[in-house]
Amino acid sequence: MALHLTGAIRGLMISSLAWLLLQGGSAGGAEWYLTPSITLSEEYNSNVLFSRSNKLDDFITRVSPALEGRRDTETSRMGLEMVLNGEKYVLNPELDSIDGSARASWAHSWTPRLETTLNTLVARDQTLDTELEETGVFAARRERNRLGADGAVGWALTERWSLGASFLARHDHYPDGGALDLTALTGGISPSWRITERDTGGLVLSLSRADYENSTLDRTASAGLSWERKLSEANRLSVQAGYRYTFLDQDVLAPILFQGPDGSPGIRVERRSESLTDQGLTFGVRLEKDWGPRTATSLSAGRDHASTADATSVDRTYVRATTRFRLTERTSLRADLGYDLSTELGGIERDTHYIRGAPSLSYQVTPHLSVTLGAAYEHAYEDRPVDSFSRNRLRTWISLSSSWPRLWGKLGSL
Repeated sequence: MALHLTGAIRGLMISSLAWLLLQGGSAGGAEWYLTPSITLSEEYNSNVLFSRSNKLDDFITRVSPALEGRRDTETSRMGLEMVLNGEKYVLNPELDSIDGSARASWAHSWTPRLETTLNTLVARDQTLDTELEETGVFAARRERNRLGADGAVGWALTERWSLGASFLARHDHYPDGGALDLTALTGGISPSWRITERDTGGLVLSLSRADYENSTLDRTASAGLSWERKLSEANRLSVQAGYRYTFLDQDVLAPILFQGPDGSPGIRVERRSESLTDQGLTFGVRLEKDWGPRTATSLSAGRDHASTADATSVDRTYVRATTRFRLTERTSLRADLGYDLSTELGGIERDTHYIRGAPSLSYQVTPHLSVTLGAAYEHAYEDRPVDSFSRNRLRTWISLSSSWPRLWGKLGSL
């Protein structure tokens, strides 16, 4: 299945590339280009599987070629992004992998007041790192195939009133059967009002459904208010607060007392279905600010509801901070900090605290070549009624990246 999906991504890349070239060549005045790139990196990882014990450390070589295509006209934008990621483990070759993704996007302005967007995704990844990034929850390393699509409609009703609608559909499949397949659907609507030239307020309504194969069903409805202030051309502050209501149906393992034929007591474990409801506040705050020509900061915090790769539903409280500082015209420093608190609903009472920090230093060798030195430390603590434990790991790496912007346009003009 892994080779099949990788071949599908490669086939989609070739057919989409041919389509893009034909479309670009047939549209007079349309701006289109192709940008290939490649990243080579060498990493040391002190705990590859992020295990609580029996840790495996390793040296990992990664090769990541990518291709980006784009075509613009007066009323539409089309994009295509293909990425392959090959990993070679020195000490644990059984972990070698080839992952990849293909993304296509389309945006069209039907009138000056009406615009639609559509995005599609085909991907193969490993759940461990992806789940930590998306939910802050540990999931065992498994191969996952993902199909997805999302879209949005923006309609300016008047000079001040606008109406937005969005949807997201996703299917996760685990070819080795190590986890339950997931089908997730989300839809939302958001009327907004431009209060002043800098301030916009709105209402956000959404429904979501996460259906795990023969197991958990999570249905969540939420409503909230939003506000955004444009502090300057480059600086923005957005705030959202609301309330959610969740209906959760799930299978749990329950101990059952029984009496044997000889009258002796015993315990057996049975799987049974249970339903519960849960509700809580949701919020989100985001600040993007440039402090000057050399320094920029992005801060975000919030509380939301998520479904994980292990067929559980969690409430997540998070804080993120990213700072970028340009030391010289060619050298830049970046620091990322993050904290997630995830509380599982139903089943085991478990809180997971996940902290990470990642500084990196980049140097632009030439306009098309850069080198990066980086490190990351991650620590997770699972707080349970019995047997609480922690995980941690340190990663250091050096990477070399090269890109050739609008290479096809340059070749096409020769």
